[in-house]
Amino acid sequence: MFGKIKGLSFRAKLLLIVELLVISSLLLSGAVIYKNIQNLNREILKKKLVAIAASTASVIDGDEIKKIQNIQDAQTEAYQKINQTIFSIQKNNEDVGAVYIMTKSERENIWQFIFSTYTEDLETEPSPEEFYQYFKKDFDVTNYPQMKQAFKKKIADEEIVCDSWGCWLSGYAPIYDSEGQAVAIVGVDISDKEVALLERTMKLSILSIISLVFFTIPIILYFFIDYFTRPFKQIISSLEKFSQNLNTRIQLKSKDEFGIIAESFNKMANTISYSIRNTEKEIKERTREIAEEKNKIDSILKSIGDGVFVVDTEKRITMFNKEAEKITGFKTEEVLGKKTEDILKFKNPSHNDNRKKACFIEEAMTTGKIQKRFAATLLMNKNKKLVPVSKSASPLINQEGQTVGAVVVFRDITHEYEIDRAKTEFVSLASHQLRTPLSSINWYTELLLAGDVGKITPSQKEYLNEIYQGNKRMIQLVNSLLGISRMEMESFVIEPIKTDIIGIAEEAIKELTPKVEEKKLTVKRIYSSEIPLVKTDPKLMRIIFQNLLSNAVKYGKVESTIEINIAKDLKNLRIKIKDEGLGIPKEQQKNIFSKFFRADNAYHSETEGTGLGLYLVKQIVESAEGKIKFQSEENKGTVFFVSLPLSGMKARKGDPGISDIETEDFSKSKKTKPL
Repeated sequence: MFGKIKGLSFRAKLLLIVELLVISSLLLSGAVIYKNIQNLNREILKKKLVAIAASTASVIDGDEIKKIQNIQDAQTEAYQKINQTIFSIQKNNEDVGAVYIMTKSERENIWQFIFSTYTEDLETEPSPEEFYQYFKKDFDVTNYPQMKQAFKKKIADEEIVCDSWGCWLSGYAPIYDSEGQAVAIVGVDISDKEVALLERTMKLSILSIISLVFFTIPIILYFFIDYFTRPFKQIISSLEKFSQNLNTRIQLKSKDEFGIIAESFNKMANTISYSIRNTEKEIKERTREIAEEKNKIDSILKSIGDGVFVVDTEKRITMFNKEAEKITGFKTEEVLGKKTEDILKFKNPSHNDNRKKACFIEEAMTTGKIQKRFAATLLMNKNKKLVPVSKSASPLINQEGQTVGAVVVFRDITHEYEIDRAKTEFVSLASHQLRTPLSSINWYTELLLAGDVGKITPSQKEYLNEIYQGNKRMIQLVNSLLGISRMEMESFVIEPIKTDIIGIAEEAIKELTPKVEEKKLTVKRIYSSEIPLVKTDPKLMRIIFQNLLSNAVKYGKVESTIEINIAKDLKNLRIKIKDEGLGIPKEQQKNIFSKFFRADNAYHSETEGTGLGLYLVKQIVESAEGKIKFQSEENKGTVFFVSLPLSGMKARKGDPGISDIETEDFSKSKKTKPL
């Protein structure tokens, strides 16, 4: 609470807190005492009355009391002496109302006064005889339990009691004879008015004391806290000066805790000063070394023929070399501090939506591994021109093993890209030109084998059949090359329509039936009943199923099972094709989707094959914004997983020739004369 009071120093806050605590304690104590003043006052009065009665009883001879009772004469010397004694007692105690002596009578609970100083209801000063006769009358003590016990012990009334003479608070003490027997009691009374007066006097005294304390305590506390906090002020002042001057020390020579604090601070200040001087020296040395290292790095970066830039964990560019400026067209000052995706737009040329492909930087920072992209990626430079580049990203890891950014290296491969594109165009042109003569050979061979141009001998038929099969393989290879070149050049057409995916899968399985029966394979179908018609190109979907199922049949073990599973989730169509075949060697799995690649065990098992099927499937799936992956274990089998968006493929105009691509198992004899 007090920490929020503005303008108050520590000393003022401390003084205020202590004053509040002390005054609150005094007020609380005073309130408790004031509330209980009546009980306290009466307890004091009762003790006083009992003490007076006891002291009176101690100076009165009990044997003389017995004589007076027997003689019953107020003129005796003994009577006069005792009477003077009790009057003297009352005179010495001004607040006492009456002092009296009582004895028991022969009747139970009936006592008699033999001495008393109470004369307020007599009109004139009584003579001893009149006084004696005035009080010598019966007094019933039935309703006075404390008085009844007075012959046994010193005691006082619990509360104020009333009789015919008034209301009183009384104390009693027994008078003993020489034999130790109680022969009478001394009673000392104080009136209720006097009790009330004493209570008021005590209350006023307490209020006066509290008021005096209330006004004097703050003054005393002020000087005490001022003395107490003086070392604090000196320490605080020295600390403030120390922030400006490290040579400042606390000049406090006391032997108490403050002196210990000052001594400890001075030792700490000496250590800090020494450390700072050494640190400044080390900083200068390290600054010089860092500057030299930076100059070396800058020289290396300038001499590198590749573009290099560095990003932090938020992918903001922190360094940009000269070659990067040359490739992108952006100056260093234009890109520093800005996010990569806001300045440099990397795009995959195989995607018709030109989506960004800068996620390889994030992958490097997330996985902690180098991400390389050797295939051409298009980078949009400052002039909106697409530049083909190859790129890689390496994570920047500090000494604690934390990734703090990434280094991206990229280079302009326009020349290589143009050569590769020219090669692809040549393959496309050559494949297209080869199709006509190959189709003619296929047609004429079929005519000869069918005997349409005359009867042929068995050996001639055998040779023609070899020509026919070899030509089929050539047609298959040419078609695959042509289709792949068109895909890479993005010149193939996509004509999406609502397609029955399960129907296409069944057509592919039906075409494979001869091979399936030959190897005694079991085809297990698991189709979800919720598969909708998907807007996709049926020709491309057929190529996906043909290649994946063809591989499952070709490399599946005899009498094994092939499983085809078609299902969906909220956004994607999911296809799973599993076989129990050769599997793919672990060390060769990374190349399985590469062009012309065939695993060693596949090549030894089945010599025929182009190594283009899975490459083609991957290109089709990715062009549809889908994903393909696999799991494989050598000699146990392979599972391929294909995920395609339920939203379908996007239409594209181009050369429809990719629909001619077929696997060797799907080639059919057509006796149609080629054009």
